[in-house]
Amino acid sequence: MKQKKENIIVASLLIGGILVPLNSTMIAVALSSMANALDESLWMITWVVTIYLIGMAVLQPIAGKIGDLFGYRRLYLIGVGLFIIGSLGCGIAPNLELLLLFRALQAIGGALMTPNSIALLRLTLSEEKLSKTLGLFGLTAGLGAALGPLVGGALIGIFDWHAIFLVNLPLMVLSLILSIVFIPKVDQEKQNISLDYLGSILLAISIGSLVLLSKSDTVGSMIGYAIFLVIAIPLFFLREKKAKDPIIKLSLFKNRVFTAANLSVTFSNFVMYAILLVTPLLMAAQFHVSEAVSGLFLSLFSISMSVSSFMGGRLHQNFGARKLVLFSFIGLFIVNIGFSIAIIISSLPLVLIFLVFGGLASGIAMPSMQMTSLSAVEPKMSGSASGIFSTFRYFGSIASSVLIAMIAGYQYLFLIFALVSLFGVAISRLYKPATAIEGH
Repeated sequence: MKQKKENIIVASLLIGGILVPLNSTMIAVALSSMANALDESLWMITWVVTIYLIGMAVLQPIAGKIGDLFGYRRLYLIGVGLFIIGSLGCGIAPNLELLLLFRALQAIGGALMTPNSIALLRLTLSEEKLSKTLGLFGLTAGLGAALGPLVGGALIGIFDWHAIFLVNLPLMVLSLILSIVFIPKVDQEKQNISLDYLGSILLAISIGSLVLLSKSDTVGSMIGYAIFLVIAIPLFFLREKKAKDPIIKLSLFKNRVFTAANLSVTFSNFVMYAILLVTPLLMAAQFHVSEAVSGLFLSLFSISMSVSSFMGGRLHQNFGARKLVLFSFIGLFIVNIGFSIAIIISSLPLVLIFLVFGGLASGIAMPSMQMTSLSAVEPKMSGSASGIFSTFRYFGSIASSVLIAMIAGYQYLFLIFALVSLFGVAISRLYKPATAIEGH
């Protein structure tokens, strides 16, 4: 009976785990349709993508902290409710202004769901089942991102762009019902602390400026966001050092294992996201592959990464984080050297082979990184740890997009990605051996 109840809890949380990334990628194929239907420029419509990215990146560490204070179950259910309202609003929005408003609400819901669902899993599952479940979450999230354009294209073909938002409703309502009925009211330790509002605002300005800087297309806007960034980041750190109850407890980073887990996911996501961004450009420029075909080729990367993450969750107990993280970054180093060779000899089949191996290397250690980040903190800080981990993951993605915009030459980019992978190899040394992590 307990096993069945745990499986239902995992299933209810997995629905959100797949829909949040699905809603991030399937909108890409709808931008032209939305621009025509709403009589807006394509540049203005891209804000539907950008506002979701900003909301997810900015709010996750704050959402995790709020979950620590007020309860993970409560915050998760609120997140599901907001995601439902946001999806419905986007699906019936008559103009861009309302679409952006409800898209922001959808992002807030997704940001509340993500760290608090991981915290709920930590408090309700055994350590062995947790690592396997995180691998399953990696599988569903990867598949959600990979299948997004295909699902979006099918929905638009059968209905229209409204359907990519409305399709969320039955699934999220099911998740809400299952969560209310089956997720127990976790006995969290009462904390006599308050939310650091000033720190939250400064963190939001810092991350928001970083995201907007990475997407700026004019010198003036780049300078403006850079100024905000340079001012907000030092103020945030000063605030967190003085705050009685900081939004991000900087002392957590004195724990080398916690720091290693978050740095490694930054470097891993840097390389992973860079491959996803650069490879379509490479295939179009050097091999004259169409966007549609390159999208299908990229699914090789996403699907192999998803399967690898699923397997990594099961291998964690046997091998430990240290070996899996080391294996992941060595694999990414070899893959990026391989991409450079494929460019030199102009071999598309070799690019496709390394796409598959790149996905395998990217996914294999992701559950171990998250397990390590969680296990390095007390259970009452699970929400904060999960939110910080998600934010560091976004940092890697943002940094890679900035680098790609600055450097010309695909061969040089892949060599830089290989160098970053070597930094990841060095960081893997900071992880404890498997026996220390697993408590054997």
